[in-house]
Amino acid sequence: MAIAAYMLGACGLDTGTFAPFGGVSQSGWEAGERRVIETADGTLDPTYMATGQLDPSLPITTTDLGAVLALNSSKFLFKGVAMSASNKLQTYYRQLQNADEPWADSASKHLKLEVLAGLLAPRSFQAAQGSAASITLQPIPTWDGTNDAVTVTADQALPTLAAVDEEYTVGPVTLNAVAMDEEVQGIRCDPGIRPAVIHGGGREWARFAGIVARNTVFTITSANAARLSTFSTTGTALANGTIYLRRLQHADVPYPDASTVHVKITLYDVGTIRVPALSAGRNTPIQSSIIVDLGRPTGDPNEIMAVETGVAIT
Repeated sequence: MAIAAYMLGACGLDTGTFAPFGGVSQSGWEAGERRVIETADGTLDPTYMATGQLDPSLPITTTDLGAVLALNSSKFLFKGVAMSASNKLQTYYRQLQNADEPWADSASKHLKLEVLAGLLAPRSFQAAQGSAASITLQPIPTWDGTNDAVTVTADQALPTLAAVDEEYTVGPVTLNAVAMDEEVQGIRCDPGIRPAVIHGGGREWARFAGIVARNTVFTITSANAARLSTFSTTGTALANGTIYLRRLQHADVPYPDASTVHVKITLYDVGTIRVPALSAGRNTPIQSSIIVDLGRPTGDPNEIMAVETGVAIT
């Protein structure tokens, strides 16, 4: 019997037209089974096995930060976005061909996974000096009342695939009017979204996935060890902040500040700034880790941050 082998194909959202994420480097599937296994009295091996429920995981990692951060009216980083019949998540795997190149996009040979309901949440993004930033997405599928939470269909043609046309890296950071530019070595965001996933009625799929708590943390890696003095060993309150991601330019150096192609994240006045660690080694420069914990402002706009794409660095 011939072997059917597959590789990564495409991932994206279908709102009537498939919009693929560019620069996808990883996707996968785990069933998240909760198994019921019983052994009869006096026997060694199970005599009853069943699946009580499923909490599938389909993480996706992409470098298409501009498109992803613009989802849900640019609130994706702290709210995620709903998946539905009109905003379906689709993941494709391309079938390989024995002794030849992979099958063409148009060939009905490929595998498709589709999610029709649930929450698409951000897990984290990270950027490092000289490298492309990436963001990891965590789909949380739910049952729509009719279809499986995740449907799998073989022998599919691939949709139009995305060319990689956007890549970002670190940019300048300002915290409490302290400007940090060339010293910034890395930026990481952990949105800290804690979902409430509810099953019921003895069914295998969750029927509800909402956000029950959030603890958003930014980590800025700086080449300046004196930031331990700037922000104190005991930390300080956050008054304001801006974090930029600089867009890389194909076949050229990164875009200059004035180009309206970058990403800007504005932080408000509830939170803390602290420097809990310095990393020092023999004959190597010291780096400091600056941690920014975000709280929710009480006034307008009553959001923990604002995300803008296609802006200049100012």
